Amino acid sequence: MRILHTSDLHLGISLMGRSLLEHQQWMIEELAQVAQREQVAAVLISGDIFDRSVVAAEVISLYNQMATKLCLELGVKVFLIAGNHDGAERLASCSALLEKAGLFVCGRLKDGVRRISLGQGKEQVGITLLPYFNPDEVRSLTGQDVRDMDEALQVALRQLVPPPDPEQKNILLAHLFVRGGITAESDRSAIIGGAAVVGADCFLGYDYVALGHLHRPQEIRPHIRYCGTPLPYSFSEAEQQKHFLILETEDLCVREVPISPPYRLREEKGTLEKLKMQAAAQPSGDYLRLEVTDSRISKEDYEFFRQAYPNLLIAYSTAPVPGEETAVSPEQVEQLSAEAILEEFLQEQEGRSPQKEEIAWFLRAMEQAERGGLQ
Repeated sequence: MRILHTSDLHLGISLMGRSLLEHQQWMIEELAQVAQREQVAAVLISGDIFDRSVVAAEVISLYNQMATKLCLELGVKVFLIAGNHDGAERLASCSALLEKAGLFVCGRLKDGVRRISLGQGKEQVGITLLPYFNPDEVRSLTGQDVRDMDEALQVALRQLVPPPDPEQKNILLAHLFVRGGITAESDRSAIIGGAAVVGADCFLGYDYVALGHLHRPQEIRPHIRYCGTPLPYSFSEAEQQKHFLILETEDLCVREVPISPPYRLREEKGTLEKLKMQAAAQPSGDYLRLEVTDSRISKEDYEFFRQAYPNLLIAYSTAPVPGEETAVSPEQVEQLSAEAILEEFLQEQEGRSPQKEEIAWFLRAMEQAERGGLQ
């Protein structure tokens, strides 16, 4: 039996204000074509189906197209979990009805974690859907005083998740930051605080762990994999080879199916004169980020770049100005942890470091913002 693993679709995401919905339409069509060509029995989507908890009607329509194509037209079972960006309750609404069409959704830990059997006889596999959660949810459901995400996961797997069945192959879907994983610029929510990191030893008994959350495709262990995002959502992903993963359940072999995204992200850095000469000689439709190193960028300069690069996302200068601090690039800002951002802000505004309670509040606020806004 073949199973396709993907995650972090982030339907409705924008790139510095530019909608990627047209490209995500292409992504859904590519997913369906690969599923059909590979003759997969199931598609696993390991969280962050949407980019926000509340999305526009056209984004919901795209999700409906995906589910209809895979489940009803191709007859493929789809198993998905809520990630930290998803509106978990909305995602799992009408789940009993959706299951009749072959769409299995787990939105919240408190709604119960199930293991669903797929296939028959020797080919049968058990697929366990573990949605995104936080330590507070585990404390509430179990009464255990867990200190961090690692302890929360261990308790959840012992008390809230059906154990692996030794009589069949076992697959776990999860949306977590596993220790050893490498982040990308677009993984902002994954790097806010080391307390969110979990160890890979928790997954004993599972033959394959289909992870989501980190956007870079990577292998934590041979049977523990992040498939990464199908499309690049940040400049740090510009040179990554995106792919879907195909799992052969008979021998647990994992194969990559490359994806060639319909757009390209590119960064250019240099003097103003060099960048202008380059733009005049080689106009491009790529999504671009320009860094000018020797002078400020005038309105006329910016308009010149916009003519050559219609998909220019940002042009900024890091040239030092007498009497001012050196400019910080967007890439440097992206690499700062949430704690570092709060530290820098309070030091600049009030000349002090944040207190433990302020850090905890800030991390919660960042997480809620990633979900689509403070509530």
